Amino acid sequence: MTREFEKINAHQFAHFFDSQESKPDASRQEIHRAWRLKILPPQEFESLNEYEKLVYFAGWGLIAPTNHNTVPEKFRIRKEREIDLLLDRSLVLPESDRHGRQATVSIGCVAENMLQAAQAYGLTASLNFPQVGLEDTKPLAKDSETSPLTHVATIKFNGQINEDVNAQMLNAMLNRKVERGVYDVKVKLPQSLQDVILQTPKDK
Repeated sequence: MTREFEKINAHQFAHFFDSQESKPDASRQEIHRAWRLKILPPQEFESLNEYEKLVYFAGWGLIAPTNHNTVPEKFRIRKEREIDLLLDRSLVLPESDRHGRQATVSIGCVAENMLQAAQAYGLTASLNFPQVGLEDTKPLAKDSETSPLTHVATIKFNGQINEDVNAQMLNAMLNRKVERGVYDVKVKLPQSLQDVILQTPKDK
């Protein structure tokens, strides 16, 4: 049994979003609703059923950076605390991303956002990767009758939530912005972001 995230009725999960808590410059357009994602207190998160928790983590994945803002990810909610990450090949750019590499990297950013959100609530998560051929990530021809969705990863969540949530990490994800200006080395990182970087575990 699976359920596709893109088919979920957004109104069913309206309690995930709170315009009162969103940033002053957050767009009020419906297409930007994901950026008004609410940081749920541990008690409220614990009150969600298993399916709602997975949808909530998918919401954190949805605000991850993607190649040219193409948002090529789709989510398939499974039982047993699992989410499949699917690459929508109809959104892979045929001119600049002929092999789907950039889109696949985007899916990696989505997965990392979800892993960080899980850790913020005290859960652990593991990633599994199915065998995917090079042809399975390339842009899909407009007249193709093949399904555009390629299963590229599965995330499984485990553990029990903490009494406290790491809101600092979640706020860092919500505050992420793309800056197209010339990089200025004289501008210092905000202290809150420096703190998050220092607390992030280093790969061994």
